[in-house]
Amino acid sequence: MLINHVDATVFEVDAVRSRHRPRVIDGVGRRIGSLDAIYVAVNEVPVFAAVRVGVLGLRRLVFVPLRDATVEQGHVRVAYGRTTVKASPAIGMNRELLPADEKTMFDYYRVSCPPVSGSGRRLHRR
Repeated sequence: MLINHVDATVFEVDAVRSRHRPRVIDGVGRRIGSLDAIYVAVNEVPVFAAVRVGVLGLRRLVFVPLRDATVEQGHVRVAYGRTTVKASPAIGMNRELLPADEKTMFDYYRVSCPPVSGSGRRLHRR
C-alpha cells in the first residue's frame, strides 16, 4: 500500500513493514540505525520513524521525519544527515513516546505539527 505523505511524496509503508528491522540511512548512504517503528498522524499519514541507535546496553530511540523518505533495496533513506538524526531528541528503548516528546521532536526538526487527536496525541505507533 502506498500512502501519500505531506508535500506529495510517497512513502511505502508496507514495503518497510515486510522487512525485519530495515536499515535507516541518510541521504548519502551513511547508516543511522535500524527502523523500530513508524509513527503516523491521526489521519494515518506517516510522519516520523523511530530508529534504534547505539550499542547494546546503551541503545535508544531517535526520531526522524519521513518527509521525502524513500524505501530502496531493503532500507529507508531519509532526508536528514546522520549527525542531525543521532543528535535529535531520544527516548529509552522501553519508554513510551509522550505528548511532550512529540512536541520536542517537531520543534527540533522545525516541521509543523499535525492536529491533536481527542486523546491529546499528535502521533501513534503503527
